[in-house]
Formats: sequence, structure tokens, C-alpha cells
Amino acid sequence: MPIFAEIVSGGTPLKLNELGQLSVAPYDYQSVVQLDLDSDNDAFNFFPPIVGKQFIISGILLSAGKTVTTDVDVDIYESSAADDTTIDKSIFSPELLKSERLPLIPLNIKVTEGKWLNAKANDSVVKVSIFGFYVPVVS
Repeated sequence: MPIFAEIVSGGTPLKLNELGQLSVAPYDYQSVVQLDLDSDNDAFNFFPPIVGKQFIISGILLSAGKTVTTDVDVDIYESSAADDTTIDKSIFSPELLKSERLPLIPLNIKVTEGKWLNAKANDSVVKVSIFGFYVPVVS
């Protein structure tokens, strides 16, 4: 008779399957949202809050267009509303040069429960991709 066991520690469950093999798996599959921040200093929403869950950012890709004059400031932040440009908590605020690409992988950043994950830029030629997944609320 097989014994099923599961150890959860540090956000990644460890499982023994029916053959006694140890497997390591994430809580959920990755989701990705890519948006063109095509309006100066407007809020763009990536992932909404879900009751009882928190979003874990596992990667960010940033790209500034060829028409950026000198540089562009990008803010990735937590907010209380989808269209709010008020930064409740800054997650990452890089300055990108013309045609610059910035991959940030792997990451393991927890977004506060009940907060929207937004981004804004002071130039309208920025692409932002955010990768991640939801987990049950972690205290």
C-alpha cells in the first residue's frame, strides 16, 4: 500500500509519489503579462489581487524603445487600485537608456495581499513583462 507524503517549506512543496519518488514542484504554473507602457505616467495593471492569495513575482523583463530621448524611468509598484499612480510600495524602479533591455530572472518577490501590481513610465515607449504565480497567503 503506497504512502503519500507532502512537506511544504519555503514555498515549494516536496512530494513523494506512489513509486516513492521525490518530486519538487511550484504551487502553480507561471503566468506572464506583457504590456506596452504607451502613455506617460499612467498606471498599467499587471496582476490583480485575489482574496486569500498573494502574487509571487518570478521574473521581470524591461525594454526601452529606440525613440527614447535620453533615458526613461520605470516604476513597478504595489497600489491600492488598478488605475492608481500612487506608489504604496515600490518593488523596482530602474532607469533605462535608449534601446536598453533589462532581464531580471529569477526573482522571488512577494506582493502584499490585497494590492494591485502596477507599472508606469515617464516615456511612452517601454515594454514590461512580469512573470509569476499566486500562492495562498503567507504570513
